[in-house]
Amino acid sequence: MYFVIRILFVFLFFWILFPSWERIYFYHFGEVTNSDAFYPLLFARDFWFSPSFVTGWSLPPSNVFFPDVLFFLLGNYLTNDVFILYSCYAAFCFIFTYYFFRQFGLPNYASLVGAVFVLKLGEIFPGSWGQFYLPGFHAGEFFLVLCFFILLKEENKNRIFFILRFILLVALSLFSELWFLVHSALPLLILFFIDKKNQKIKIIFYILISIVFYQIIVFYSGHLGFRAFVPNEFPIKKLIWEKLADFSANPLSYLYSTFVENSKLPASKFLLPAYWFLVLIFLLTLKKFNQRIRQTETLHSSLFYLYLILSPACGLLFLTLTGLEFNARYLLILPISCFGLFCYFLKRRKILLKAVLFSFFAFVSVTSNRFAPDPKLKEQIQLTMTKQNHRIECTIQTWKEWGKPNGISTYWPVKYLKTLSPEPIRLVPLTESGDYYPWNHNRNWEKGISDLKADSFSFAIVEGDKKEVWNRKAIAFRSCENWSLLLFVPLQ
Repeated sequence: MYFVIRILFVFLFFWILFPSWERIYFYHFGEVTNSDAFYPLLFARDFWFSPSFVTGWSLPPSNVFFPDVLFFLLGNYLTNDVFILYSCYAAFCFIFTYYFFRQFGLPNYASLVGAVFVLKLGEIFPGSWGQFYLPGFHAGEFFLVLCFFILLKEENKNRIFFILRFILLVALSLFSELWFLVHSALPLLILFFIDKKNQKIKIIFYILISIVFYQIIVFYSGHLGFRAFVPNEFPIKKLIWEKLADFSANPLSYLYSTFVENSKLPASKFLLPAYWFLVLIFLLTLKKFNQRIRQTETLHSSLFYLYLILSPACGLLFLTLTGLEFNARYLLILPISCFGLFCYFLKRRKILLKAVLFSFFAFVSVTSNRFAPDPKLKEQIQLTMTKQNHRIECTIQTWKEWGKPNGISTYWPVKYLKTLSPEPIRLVPLTESGDYYPWNHNRNWEKGISDLKADSFSFAIVEGDKKEVWNRKAIAFRSCENWSLLLFVPLQ
Protein backbone atom coordinates (compact mmCIF):
# COMPACT_ATOMS: atom_id res chain seq x y z
CA MET A 1 0.00 0.00 0.00
CA TYR A 2 2.86 2.35 0.86
CA PHE A 3 4.40 1.61 -2.58
CA VAL A 4 1.17 2.65 -4.34
CA ILE A 5 0.88 5.83 -2.27
CA ARG A 6 4.46 6.76 -3.14
CA ILE A 7 3.85 6.22 -6.86
CA LEU A 8 0.73 8.40 -6.69
CA PHE A 9 2.70 11.07 -4.84
CA VAL A 10 5.42 11.12 -7.52
CA PHE A 11 2.79 11.07 -10.26
CA LEU A 12 1.18 14.14 -8.64
CA PHE A 13 4.29 16.18 -9.41
CA PHE A 14 4.30 14.99 -13.01
CA TRP A 15 0.66 16.11 -13.22
CA ILE A 16 1.53 19.51 -11.74
CA LEU A 17 4.39 19.95 -14.24
CA PHE A 18 2.30 18.60 -17.13
CA PRO A 19 2.98 21.62 -19.43
CA SER A 20 6.61 20.47 -19.61
CA TRP A 21 5.45 17.17 -21.11
CA GLU A 22 3.01 18.93 -23.45
CA ARG A 23 5.91 20.99 -24.79
CA ILE A 24 7.84 17.79 -25.57
CA TYR A 25 4.84 15.97 -27.10
CA PHE A 26 3.67 18.73 -29.39
CA TYR A 27 7.20 19.59 -30.45
CA HIS A 28 7.83 16.07 -31.73
CA PHE A 29 4.39 15.59 -33.27
CA GLY A 30 3.60 19.20 -34.19
CA GLU A 31 6.74 21.19 -34.89
CA VAL A 32 8.34 18.11 -36.46
CA THR A 33 6.98 14.69 -37.43
CA ASN A 34 9.07 12.28 -35.35
CA SER A 35 7.05 9.25 -36.36
CA ASP A 36 9.61 6.68 -35.14
CA ALA A 37 8.11 7.22 -31.69
CA PHE A 38 4.83 5.74 -32.99
CA TYR A 39 6.36 2.34 -33.68
CA PRO A 40 5.43 0.71 -30.30
CA LEU A 41 1.84 1.95 -30.55
CA LEU A 42 1.41 0.81 -34.16
CA PHE A 43 2.90 -2.57 -33.29
CA ALA A 44 0.35 -2.88 -30.48
CA ARG A 45 -2.52 -1.87 -32.77
CA ASP A 46 -1.46 -4.44 -35.33
CA PHE A 47 -1.28 -7.10 -32.63
CA TRP A 48 -4.80 -6.39 -31.37
CA PHE A 49 -6.03 -6.35 -34.98
CA SER A 50 -4.55 -9.82 -35.50
CA PRO A 51 -1.54 -11.39 -33.74
CA SER A 52 -0.32 -12.82 -37.05
CA PHE A 53 -0.39 -9.35 -38.63
CA VAL A 54 2.65 -8.18 -36.63
CA THR A 55 4.93 -10.75 -38.27
CA GLY A 56 5.36 -8.37 -41.21
CA TRP A 57 7.27 -5.88 -39.08
CA SER A 58 10.81 -4.89 -40.00
CA LEU A 59 11.96 -4.13 -36.48
CA PRO A 60 14.37 -1.29 -35.69
CA PRO A 61 17.85 -2.13 -34.32
CA SER A 62 16.52 -1.59 -30.78
CA ASN A 63 13.06 -3.10 -30.92
CA VAL A 64 12.34 -1.94 -27.31
CA PHE A 65 10.05 -4.92 -26.78
CA PHE A 66 10.62 -4.58 -23.05
CA PRO A 67 9.36 -2.32 -21.64
CA ASP A 68 8.02 0.01 -24.39
CA VAL A 69 6.15 -2.39 -26.68
CA LEU A 70 4.71 -4.32 -23.74
CA PHE A 71 3.55 -1.03 -22.21
CA PHE A 72 1.60 -0.14 -25.36
CA LEU A 73 0.26 -3.64 -25.81
CA LEU A 74 -1.39 -3.26 -22.42
CA GLY A 75 -2.24 0.43 -22.81
CA ASN A 76 -3.79 0.14 -26.25
CA TYR A 77 -6.12 -2.55 -24.91
CA LEU A 78 -7.50 0.06 -22.48
CA THR A 79 -7.65 3.15 -24.70
CA ASN A 80 -7.01 4.23 -28.29
CA ASP A 81 -6.34 7.87 -27.44
CA VAL A 82 -2.80 8.66 -28.60
CA PHE A 83 -2.22 11.65 -26.32
CA ILE A 84 -3.43 9.80 -23.22
CA LEU A 85 -1.25 6.76 -24.00
CA TYR A 86 1.86 8.85 -24.60
CA SER A 87 1.20 10.94 -21.50
CA CYS A 88 0.94 7.74 -19.46
CA TYR A 89 4.23 6.55 -20.93
CA ALA A 90 5.87 9.87 -20.05
CA ALA A 91 4.51 9.53 -16.50
CA PHE A 92 5.96 6.00 -16.38
CA CYS A 93 9.38 7.41 -17.38
CA PHE A 94 9.09 10.16 -14.75
CA ILE A 95 8.25 7.63 -12.02
CA PHE A 96 10.96 5.11 -12.86
CA THR A 97 13.50 7.97 -13.03
CA TYR A 98 12.59 8.75 -9.43
CA TYR A 99 13.10 5.09 -8.45
CA PHE A 100 16.33 4.96 -10.46
CA PHE A 101 17.79 7.74 -8.29
CA ARG A 102 16.45 6.06 -5.16
CA GLN A 103 18.72 3.05 -5.81
CA PHE A 104 21.73 5.28 -5.10
CA GLY A 105 20.60 5.90 -1.56
CA LEU A 106 19.41 9.41 -2.33
CA PRO A 107 16.62 10.72 -0.09
CA ASN A 108 13.09 10.97 -1.45
CA TYR A 109 13.26 14.71 -2.06
CA ALA A 110 16.55 14.43 -4.00
CA SER A 111 15.22 11.59 -6.17
CA LEU A 112 12.07 13.56 -6.90
CA VAL A 113 14.08 16.67 -7.83
CA GLY A 114 16.20 14.44 -10.09
CA ALA A 115 13.10 13.30 -11.97
CA VAL A 116 11.95 16.93 -12.24
CA PHE A 117 15.42 17.96 -13.49
CA VAL A 118 15.28 15.45 -16.34
CA LEU A 119 11.73 16.57 -17.25
CA LYS A 120 12.62 20.29 -17.25
CA LEU A 121 15.73 19.59 -19.33
CA GLY A 122 13.42 17.91 -21.84
CA GLU A 123 11.15 20.96 -21.83
CA ILE A 124 14.04 23.34 -22.50
CA PHE A 125 15.54 21.09 -25.21
CA PRO A 126 12.53 19.10 -26.50
CA GLY A 127 14.21 18.04 -29.73
CA SER A 128 17.12 16.39 -27.93
CA TRP A 129 16.81 15.64 -24.21
CA GLY A 130 13.02 15.56 -24.56
CA GLN A 131 13.47 12.28 -26.44
CA PHE A 132 13.83 10.63 -23.03
CA TYR A 133 10.02 10.62 -22.76
CA LEU A 134 9.36 9.15 -26.20
CA PRO A 135 8.84 5.38 -26.58
CA GLY A 136 11.48 3.72 -28.71
CA PHE A 137 14.15 6.30 -27.89
CA HIS A 138 16.13 4.23 -25.39
CA ALA A 139 14.87 5.56 -22.05
CA GLY A 140 13.64 2.02 -21.40
CA GLU A 141 17.30 1.03 -20.97
CA PHE A 142 17.27 2.75 -17.58
CA PHE A 143 14.24 0.76 -16.55
CA LEU A 144 16.21 -2.38 -17.40
CA VAL A 145 19.17 -1.09 -15.36
CA LEU A 146 16.79 -0.30 -12.49
CA CYS A 147 15.66 -3.94 -12.56
CA PHE A 148 19.30 -5.09 -12.44
CA PHE A 149 19.97 -2.79 -9.46
CA ILE A 150 17.05 -4.36 -7.62
CA LEU A 151 18.38 -7.85 -8.37
CA LEU A 152 21.86 -6.87 -7.24
CA LYS A 153 20.52 -5.76 -3.85
CA GLU A 154 18.97 -9.15 -3.11
CA GLU A 155 20.57 -11.05 -0.26
CA ASN A 156 20.25 -14.63 -1.52
CA LYS A 157 21.48 -14.88 -5.11
CA ASN A 158 21.44 -18.66 -5.18
CA ARG A 159 17.67 -18.97 -5.17
CA ILE A 160 16.12 -20.34 -8.35
CA PHE A 161 13.76 -17.34 -8.47
CA PHE A 162 16.74 -14.95 -8.65
CA ILE A 163 18.50 -17.07 -11.29
CA LEU A 164 15.44 -17.24 -13.54
CA ARG A 165 14.81 -13.49 -13.28
CA PHE A 166 18.47 -12.71 -13.97
CA ILE A 167 18.60 -14.93 -17.07
CA LEU A 168 15.30 -13.57 -18.40
CA LEU A 169 16.33 -9.96 -17.78
CA VAL A 170 19.68 -10.35 -19.54
CA ALA A 171 18.02 -12.05 -22.55
CA LEU A 172 15.31 -9.36 -22.74
CA SER A 173 17.92 -6.60 -22.47
CA LEU A 174 19.96 -8.05 -25.34
CA PHE A 175 16.87 -8.58 -27.46
CA SER A 176 15.11 -5.30 -26.72
CA GLU A 177 17.83 -2.67 -26.46
CA LEU A 178 21.08 -2.82 -28.44
CA TRP A 179 22.31 0.32 -26.69
CA PHE A 180 22.26 -1.68 -23.47
CA LEU A 181 25.41 -3.40 -24.79
CA VAL A 182 27.07 0.00 -25.26
CA HIS A 183 26.13 1.83 -22.06
CA SER A 184 25.24 -0.73 -19.43
CA ALA A 185 26.55 -4.24 -20.07
CA LEU A 186 30.15 -3.64 -18.95
CA PRO A 187 29.33 -1.39 -15.94
CA LEU A 188 26.71 -3.83 -14.65
CA LEU A 189 29.04 -6.80 -15.13
CA ILE A 190 31.67 -4.98 -13.06
CA LEU A 191 29.10 -4.28 -10.33
CA PHE A 192 28.06 -7.93 -10.14
CA PHE A 193 31.70 -8.99 -10.00
CA ILE A 194 32.59 -6.51 -7.24
CA ASP A 195 29.65 -7.56 -5.09
CA LYS A 196 31.10 -10.08 -2.65
CA LYS A 197 27.83 -12.01 -2.45
CA ASN A 198 28.15 -13.04 -6.09
CA GLN A 199 30.23 -15.92 -7.39
CA LYS A 200 31.86 -14.79 -10.63
CA ILE A 201 31.77 -18.21 -12.28
CA LYS A 202 28.05 -18.56 -11.62
CA ILE A 203 27.32 -15.08 -13.02
CA ILE A 204 29.26 -15.87 -16.20
CA PHE A 205 27.38 -19.16 -16.50
CA TYR A 206 24.00 -17.38 -16.12
CA ILE A 207 25.02 -14.86 -18.78
CA LEU A 208 25.97 -17.63 -21.21
CA ILE A 209 22.56 -19.24 -20.68
CA SER A 210 20.96 -15.83 -21.29
CA ILE A 211 22.85 -15.44 -24.57
CA VAL A 212 21.62 -18.85 -25.71
CA PHE A 213 18.09 -17.87 -24.73
CA TYR A 214 18.51 -14.59 -26.66
CA GLN A 215 19.68 -16.48 -29.76
CA ILE A 216 16.61 -18.72 -29.56
CA ILE A 217 14.34 -15.66 -29.39
CA VAL A 218 16.07 -14.09 -32.41
CA PHE A 219 15.87 -17.34 -34.39
CA TYR A 220 12.17 -17.89 -33.80
CA SER A 221 11.26 -14.24 -34.38
CA GLY A 222 12.97 -14.47 -37.78
CA HIS A 223 11.23 -17.79 -38.45
CA LEU A 224 7.86 -16.12 -37.76
CA GLY A 225 8.56 -13.43 -40.36
CA PHE A 226 10.04 -10.58 -38.31
CA ARG A 227 13.00 -8.81 -39.79
CA ALA A 228 15.41 -7.78 -37.06
CA PHE A 229 18.76 -6.02 -36.94
CA VAL A 230 21.27 -8.02 -34.90
CA PRO A 231 24.63 -6.78 -33.48
CA ASN A 232 26.84 -8.72 -35.92
CA GLU A 233 25.22 -6.81 -38.82
CA PHE A 234 26.62 -3.52 -37.52
CA PRO A 235 29.93 -2.74 -39.32
CA ILE A 236 31.63 -1.84 -36.04
CA LYS A 237 35.12 -3.12 -36.93
CA LYS A 238 35.19 -1.18 -40.19
CA LEU A 239 34.03 2.04 -38.52
CA ILE A 240 36.51 1.72 -35.65
CA TRP A 241 39.49 1.14 -37.98
CA GLU A 242 38.46 4.13 -40.12
CA LYS A 243 38.16 6.42 -37.10
CA LEU A 244 41.42 5.19 -35.59
CA ALA A 245 43.14 6.04 -38.86
CA ASP A 246 41.62 9.54 -38.76
CA PHE A 247 42.68 9.93 -35.12
CA SER A 248 46.26 8.80 -35.70
CA ALA A 249 46.60 11.21 -38.63
CA ASN A 250 45.67 14.26 -36.54
CA PRO A 251 44.51 13.54 -32.96
CA LEU A 252 43.71 17.12 -31.91
CA SER A 253 41.79 17.90 -35.09
CA TYR A 254 39.79 14.67 -34.82
CA LEU A 255 38.82 15.26 -31.18
CA TYR A 256 37.90 18.88 -31.88
CA SER A 257 35.71 17.98 -34.84
CA THR A 258 34.08 15.13 -32.89
CA PHE A 259 33.28 16.94 -29.67
CA VAL A 260 32.84 20.53 -30.89
CA GLU A 261 32.17 20.98 -34.60
CA ASN A 262 30.01 17.90 -35.24
CA SER A 263 28.29 17.67 -31.87
CA LYS A 264 24.53 18.11 -32.05
CA LEU A 265 24.25 17.67 -28.29
CA PRO A 266 22.49 20.65 -26.66
CA ALA A 267 23.96 21.75 -23.35
CA SER A 268 27.07 19.66 -24.12
CA LYS A 269 29.24 22.70 -23.38
CA PHE A 270 27.93 22.45 -19.83
CA LEU A 271 27.15 18.74 -19.35
CA LEU A 272 30.35 17.27 -20.79
CA PRO A 273 32.72 19.46 -18.72
CA ALA A 274 30.49 18.93 -15.66
CA TYR A 275 30.64 15.16 -16.12
CA TRP A 276 34.44 15.06 -16.49
CA PHE A 277 34.85 17.43 -13.53
CA LEU A 278 32.69 15.18 -11.35
CA VAL A 279 34.63 12.10 -12.51
CA LEU A 280 37.88 13.84 -11.54
CA ILE A 281 36.53 14.62 -8.05
CA PHE A 282 35.40 10.99 -7.76
CA LEU A 283 38.88 9.73 -8.58
CA LEU A 284 40.41 12.11 -6.04
CA THR A 285 38.07 10.79 -3.35
CA LEU A 286 38.40 7.12 -4.36
CA LYS A 287 39.80 6.17 -0.95
CA LYS A 288 36.61 7.28 0.81
CA PHE A 289 34.55 5.46 -1.81
CA ASN A 290 36.45 2.22 -1.13
CA GLN A 291 35.73 2.59 2.57
CA ARG A 292 32.01 2.95 1.89
CA ILE A 293 31.75 -0.14 -0.31
CA ARG A 294 33.50 -2.21 2.38
CA GLN A 295 30.62 -1.47 4.75
CA THR A 296 27.58 -3.70 4.33
CA GLU A 297 25.03 -0.94 4.99
CA THR A 298 26.50 1.37 2.32
CA LEU A 299 27.77 -1.26 -0.16
CA HIS A 300 25.11 -1.17 -2.86
CA SER A 301 24.03 2.48 -2.61
CA SER A 302 27.68 3.49 -3.07
CA LEU A 303 28.61 0.77 -5.55
CA PHE A 304 25.95 1.90 -8.00
CA TYR A 305 27.74 5.24 -8.46
CA LEU A 306 30.31 3.34 -10.50
CA TYR A 307 27.55 2.94 -13.08
CA LEU A 308 27.17 6.74 -13.29
CA ILE A 309 30.93 7.01 -13.81
CA LEU A 310 31.35 4.22 -16.36
CA SER A 311 28.16 4.32 -18.44
CA PRO A 312 28.60 7.81 -19.99
CA ALA A 313 32.27 7.03 -20.63
CA CYS A 314 31.29 3.83 -22.49
CA GLY A 315 28.77 5.77 -24.59
CA LEU A 316 31.18 8.59 -25.40
CA LEU A 317 33.95 6.13 -26.29
CA PHE A 318 31.65 4.14 -28.59
CA LEU A 319 30.38 7.25 -30.40
CA THR A 320 33.92 8.57 -30.77
CA LEU A 321 35.28 5.29 -32.16
CA THR A 322 32.40 4.66 -34.58
CA GLY A 323 31.80 8.25 -35.69
CA LEU A 324 28.07 8.11 -34.94
CA GLU A 325 26.44 11.45 -34.24
CA PHE A 326 26.37 12.75 -30.67
CA ASN A 327 22.60 12.58 -30.52
CA ALA A 328 21.00 13.01 -27.09
CA ARG A 329 19.10 9.72 -27.39
CA TYR A 330 22.45 7.90 -27.40
CA LEU A 331 23.65 9.75 -24.28
CA LEU A 332 20.56 10.05 -22.10
CA ILE A 333 22.68 8.86 -19.18
CA LEU A 334 24.75 12.07 -19.26
CA PRO A 335 22.37 14.45 -17.39
CA ILE A 336 21.29 11.61 -15.09
CA SER A 337 24.93 10.91 -14.25
CA CYS A 338 25.72 14.59 -13.62
CA PHE A 339 22.77 14.98 -11.25
CA GLY A 340 23.48 11.73 -9.40
CA LEU A 341 27.19 12.46 -8.92
CA PHE A 342 26.42 16.02 -7.83
CA CYS A 343 24.15 14.68 -5.09
CA TYR A 344 26.75 12.07 -4.14
CA PHE A 345 29.39 14.70 -3.37
CA LEU A 346 26.93 16.79 -1.33
CA LYS A 347 25.39 13.80 0.41
CA ARG A 348 27.14 14.48 3.71
CA ARG A 349 26.47 18.22 3.48
CA LYS A 350 22.76 17.72 3.90
CA ILE A 351 21.89 21.35 4.60
CA LEU A 352 23.67 22.56 1.46
CA LEU A 353 22.14 19.75 -0.63
CA LYS A 354 18.64 20.57 0.61
CA ALA A 355 19.16 24.29 0.00
CA VAL A 356 20.30 23.76 -3.61
CA LEU A 357 17.69 21.17 -4.53
CA PHE A 358 14.74 22.88 -2.85
CA SER A 359 15.69 26.20 -4.46
CA PHE A 360 15.77 24.56 -7.89
CA PHE A 361 12.53 22.70 -7.23
CA ALA A 362 10.72 25.82 -6.00
CA PHE A 363 11.91 27.84 -9.00
CA VAL A 364 10.82 25.36 -11.68
CA SER A 365 7.53 24.56 -9.94
CA VAL A 366 6.45 28.15 -9.35
CA THR A 367 7.56 29.59 -12.69
CA SER A 368 5.63 27.04 -14.74
CA ASN A 369 3.01 24.51 -13.71
CA ARG A 370 -0.43 23.27 -14.62
CA PHE A 371 -2.16 26.05 -12.68
CA ALA A 372 0.12 28.90 -13.75
CA PRO A 373 1.96 27.97 -16.94
CA ASP A 374 4.69 30.19 -18.27
CA PRO A 375 3.11 32.42 -20.99
CA LYS A 376 5.95 31.74 -23.43
CA LEU A 377 5.70 27.99 -22.83
CA LYS A 378 1.93 28.11 -23.25
CA GLU A 379 2.34 29.95 -26.55
CA GLN A 380 4.86 27.37 -27.81
CA ILE A 381 2.53 24.50 -26.91
CA GLN A 382 -0.43 26.16 -28.60
CA LEU A 383 1.59 26.95 -31.73
CA THR A 384 2.87 23.38 -32.17
CA MET A 385 -0.56 21.94 -31.36
CA THR A 386 -2.06 24.14 -34.09
CA LYS A 387 0.61 22.95 -36.54
CA GLN A 388 -0.24 19.33 -35.78
CA ASN A 389 -3.96 19.85 -36.26
CA HIS A 390 -3.52 21.89 -39.44
CA ARG A 391 -1.10 19.39 -40.98
CA ILE A 392 -3.53 16.51 -40.45
CA GLU A 393 -6.68 18.42 -41.47
CA CYS A 394 -5.02 19.86 -44.57
CA THR A 395 -3.72 16.43 -45.61
CA ILE A 396 -7.09 14.73 -45.13
CA GLN A 397 -8.98 17.45 -47.01
CA THR A 398 -6.56 17.33 -49.94
CA TRP A 399 -6.58 13.53 -50.01
CA LYS A 400 -10.38 13.53 -50.20
CA GLU A 401 -10.46 16.19 -52.93
CA TRP A 402 -8.07 14.11 -55.03
CA GLY A 403 -10.19 10.96 -54.76
CA LYS A 404 -8.74 9.19 -51.70
CA PRO A 405 -5.93 7.46 -53.62
CA ASN A 406 -3.20 5.22 -52.24
CA GLY A 407 0.07 7.12 -52.25
CA ILE A 408 3.82 7.12 -51.85
CA SER A 409 5.84 9.07 -49.35
CA THR A 410 9.20 9.80 -47.89
CA TYR A 411 9.92 8.07 -44.57
CA TRP A 412 8.42 10.28 -41.85
CA PRO A 413 4.79 10.90 -42.92
CA VAL A 414 3.84 7.19 -43.18
CA LYS A 415 3.61 6.22 -39.50
CA TYR A 416 2.64 9.78 -38.54
CA LEU A 417 -0.59 9.69 -40.54
CA LYS A 418 -1.26 6.05 -39.75
CA THR A 419 -1.27 6.99 -36.06
CA LEU A 420 -2.85 10.43 -35.95
CA SER A 421 -5.15 10.54 -38.99
CA PRO A 422 -8.77 9.51 -38.43
CA GLU A 423 -8.90 8.58 -42.12
CA PRO A 424 -7.25 5.44 -43.58
CA ILE A 425 -4.62 7.16 -45.73
CA ARG A 426 -2.34 4.45 -47.15
CA LEU A 427 1.20 5.50 -47.95
CA VAL A 428 4.10 3.39 -49.19
CA PRO A 429 7.55 4.54 -47.94
CA LEU A 430 10.17 5.12 -50.64
CA THR A 431 13.78 6.24 -50.66
CA GLU A 432 14.93 9.30 -52.61
CA SER A 433 15.80 6.99 -55.49
CA GLY A 434 12.29 5.49 -55.48
CA ASP A 435 13.05 2.14 -53.85
CA TYR A 436 10.64 0.53 -51.38
CA TYR A 437 11.84 1.33 -47.84
CA PRO A 438 10.15 -0.73 -45.10
CA TRP A 439 12.49 0.40 -42.30
CA ASN A 440 10.76 0.25 -38.89
CA HIS A 441 7.62 -0.63 -40.81
CA ASN A 442 5.03 -3.38 -41.16
CA ARG A 443 5.21 -4.84 -44.65
CA ASN A 444 1.68 -6.20 -44.24
CA TRP A 445 0.37 -2.64 -44.56
CA GLU A 446 1.07 -2.95 -48.29
CA LYS A 447 -1.12 -6.02 -48.77
CA GLY A 448 -3.38 -5.56 -51.75
CA ILE A 449 -1.01 -3.16 -53.53
CA SER A 450 0.49 -5.14 -56.38
CA ASP A 451 3.10 -2.66 -57.64
CA LEU A 452 5.20 -0.63 -55.19
CA LYS A 453 7.08 1.42 -57.79
CA ALA A 454 6.72 5.22 -57.72
CA ASP A 455 5.26 5.24 -61.27
CA SER A 456 2.25 3.25 -60.09
CA PHE A 457 0.88 5.99 -57.82
CA SER A 458 -0.81 9.29 -58.53
CA PHE A 459 -0.47 10.77 -55.03
CA ALA A 460 2.60 11.58 -52.94
CA ILE A 461 3.62 13.30 -49.72
CA VAL A 462 7.16 14.58 -49.27
CA GLU A 463 8.84 16.81 -46.75
CA GLY A 464 9.83 20.33 -47.72
CA ASP A 465 8.67 22.49 -50.61
CA LYS A 466 8.88 20.29 -53.72
CA LYS A 467 6.81 20.10 -56.89
CA GLU A 468 8.84 17.42 -58.63
CA VAL A 469 9.90 14.14 -57.02
CA TRP A 470 10.96 10.72 -58.27
CA ASN A 471 11.43 12.23 -61.76
CA ARG A 472 7.76 13.19 -61.92
CA LYS A 473 6.25 16.66 -62.04
CA ALA A 474 3.02 17.32 -60.19
CA ILE A 475 -0.12 18.51 -61.94
CA ALA A 476 -1.50 19.71 -58.61
CA PHE A 477 0.28 20.82 -55.46
CA ARG A 478 -0.65 21.78 -51.92
CA SER A 479 1.50 22.68 -48.92
CA CYS A 480 0.44 21.41 -45.49
CA GLU A 481 2.85 22.90 -42.95
CA ASN A 482 6.26 21.43 -43.91
CA TRP A 483 4.76 18.77 -46.19
CA SER A 484 4.21 18.96 -49.93
CA LEU A 485 1.22 17.02 -51.27
CA LEU A 486 1.54 16.18 -54.98
CA LEU A 487 -0.89 14.80 -57.57
CA PHE A 488 0.50 13.10 -60.67
CA VAL A 489 -0.83 11.70 -63.90
CA PRO A 490 -0.59 7.89 -63.46
CA LEU A 491 2.02 6.36 -65.76
CA GLN A 492 0.78 2.80 -65.36
